Amino acid sequence: MTSSQSLLRRAVSGVLVVVVVLTSFATTQPAAAAEAPVWSSSDGIEIITTTAVAVAPAPDGGAWTVDANGVVANHGGLLHYGDLSGIDVAAPIVDIAATETGAGYLLVAADGGVFAFGDARFYGSAAHLPLASPVVGVVLRPGGYWLAAADGGVFNFGNVAFYGSAGAIDLAADIIGIEATNDMGYRLVAADGGVFVFGSADFHGSLGNVQLTNGVVALASTSSGYWVATEDGTMHGFGQVGTEALGLSAGRGHLIDVGAFDDGTYVAVFSDVIMTEAERFVAGLSPERIATWDALAWCESTGRWDINTGNGYYGGIQFAPSSWRAVGGEGLPHQASREEQIYRGELLLAIQGWGAWPGCTRKLGLR
Repeated sequence: MTSSQSLLRRAVSGVLVVVVVLTSFATTQPAAAAEAPVWSSSDGIEIITTTAVAVAPAPDGGAWTVDANGVVANHGGLLHYGDLSGIDVAAPIVDIAATETGAGYLLVAADGGVFAFGDARFYGSAAHLPLASPVVGVVLRPGGYWLAAADGGVFNFGNVAFYGSAGAIDLAADIIGIEATNDMGYRLVAADGGVFVFGSADFHGSLGNVQLTNGVVALASTSSGYWVATEDGTMHGFGQVGTEALGLSAGRGHLIDVGAFDDGTYVAVFSDVIMTEAERFVAGLSPERIATWDALAWCESTGRWDINTGNGYYGGIQFAPSSWRAVGGEGLPHQASREEQIYRGELLLAIQGWGAWPGCTRKLGLR
């Protein structure tokens, strides 16, 4: 994954690999907490910047994130207990889980490989099994852990018991995560929002029968309920937790993963959209300048940035194709985004001045 990602508080089958048990040297001599990033607060929401595919909240606050190469980042004053940096992993890392002490974590790969750091214990892996689908998640409990695969299969290691799986169910969508709130059961969540409970895990509802416009990316469980999170940043609450939205701002991308703290708050990793040159340029303009371009577009085209009336001029500020090409535009102006048109408009303005739009600039008093 190459896009940057942010942290917000409030997958390969059938591959035979040799599993290396990596208990970091930091088990006895933990590394110092990472210098950056610096946590900032806004309306009680703590934000950092990182690159990650999964997040694991620590019991006493803070969180670890991991990327697909197994590189772990520590946040909120936590210690770093090691990772897979410099190791050529056989399959992408897909999940991370913290120990109950907050002094270690477990990484799991799509082929079922398991890697333990700090005080996390290694009890086995699924890397030697002929998996029908990739592993997608791990739940770590005292004395053992469960792995879940995309086809609903569940694998238990250590002294945790097997309470069932969705492997024999004709699933409408792949399983994308596994969660538990005690040692006697677990929940699976599917990409369509379906929730499946096993053992003593409570069922409070699901999104399985809801027509979703955004896919489900995570399940985050607390002792009083759980959230089913969709990629648009909506936390759909079940049980005694409410539905809420992370409010991903303009320029933010989709939600990647969510992990819940015991106090009912959570951490959420979401991707930043890679902005185009035009989007970056417009984001740097003053609100007054952007309002001027919107006013010009309203005069030229009633604010319709996608307009093509056949009069030989296109888009919100009615570019002629020759002018559009002269400032580096591709295709036709009305096929470009509003930001692209404003950006090219600024370039044309630098060449021709406001006289490039003589009628409307006179009306608006632009010089």
